[in-house]
Amino acid sequence: MRKFSLAALALLLAGAANAATHLVLGRGAAWSPRRLEVRRGEVVEWKNADVVPHNVRSDARQFASKTLEPGGSFKWKAAKRGSFPYRCTLHPEMTGAIVVR
Repeated sequence: MRKFSLAALALLLAGAANAATHLVLGRGAAWSPRRLEVRRGEVVEWKNADVVPHNVRSDARQFASKTLEPGGSFKWKAAKRGSFPYRCTLHPEMTGAIVVR
């Protein structure tokens, strides 16, 4: 078993704790912002700020939420670089894209 110094462990945990979280709001049959750029390791949180249910489904099946009731949210950690278009399958006009750098 490999031993880590306390300093190295603290740096590792601090990096994980400081990962940015970006918020995307679903309201009025639209996601806002519609296009979002994030860095690898950051988190995207979709929050349903509407009065009707929504969901979030990546076109390439990279992520998929359950139905998000009003006030519900879904988080996804951006682990891989690329462009990830998504939509609400309950309201197909609700589209967006996450670009991971």
